[in-house]
Amino acid sequence: MDFRVKTLYDSGTAKILEDRLVFHPPFFGVLDGVSGLYDPAVGPRLFGGKSGGQKAVEIVDEVFTQANDSDELIAVVKKANARLREFSESQGIDMNRADLLPGMAFAFVKIGEDGIQILQGGDCYAVWEKTNGEIGATSNQNILNEEECINIINNIIKKYHGDRNRAWLEYMPISAKLRIERVNKNLDKKAVVLNGQSGAENSWYKTTLPLKELKTLLLFTDGMIEFAESRNADEMGKVILGAYHRQGLVGMLSRIREIESKRTHMTHIAQAEATALAIEFKTI
Repeated sequence: MDFRVKTLYDSGTAKILEDRLVFHPPFFGVLDGVSGLYDPAVGPRLFGGKSGGQKAVEIVDEVFTQANDSDELIAVVKKANARLREFSESQGIDMNRADLLPGMAFAFVKIGEDGIQILQGGDCYAVWEKTNGEIGATSNQNILNEEECINIINNIIKKYHGDRNRAWLEYMPISAKLRIERVNKNLDKKAVVLNGQSGAENSWYKTTLPLKELKTLLLFTDGMIEFAESRNADEMGKVILGAYHRQGLVGMLSRIREIESKRTHMTHIAQAEATALAIEFKTI
């Protein structure tokens, strides 16, 4: 089986860049780093000049750099999770404090001789198209938690008549409590984050797809879609593949940038950081 890989990264207007591509054949992936909770007016805790999210994705990418082609995908990701745990413990971070742990949302694949292993967690995504036209997609595992958090912060902002600094000070302890209670826990309103906690390994989505059945596979971070689109994985998959087939990865990016330009509500970032990887398969 022959295949071709394309990648795209766009920083948007984000100031702290925490996305990363994993490109170490036969392993590929996209990562969306998550720093410990912080006041935007102060900034995140830094580790050697890097945010927690930046340091976390760097650690995981290094683990994939060292992986052998024969390694199972799940074994490599478990090793990456252990390395994240070692890092946080070396920095004196309590492993029960999910609100302080560096981590990431993620979507990884390994292309084997007969099948593709997929491992995904949080709000990074994999979308695939089979040769028979069937489309599949991973879900936003964090959707219920994220929707509640958005509602909470929006109500607090209204309470302070749009003063985001005052709103954030009230929201931070609420957000911290929810992260501790929900991250990598087997709950309806959970959040899945690769952050060194063992619970992450019980929460991620995994599957294997027959290689001979695949035509296209897309991996991308949440910056490539509108949040509301992640409520329905099947519809999201159709929309994203439609944009990709029209204009490739550039078309995917152009689509979300157009959506962002027409927003009437305020967001903390006008154009989100966005990362995507496309794999196109050809039968020899």
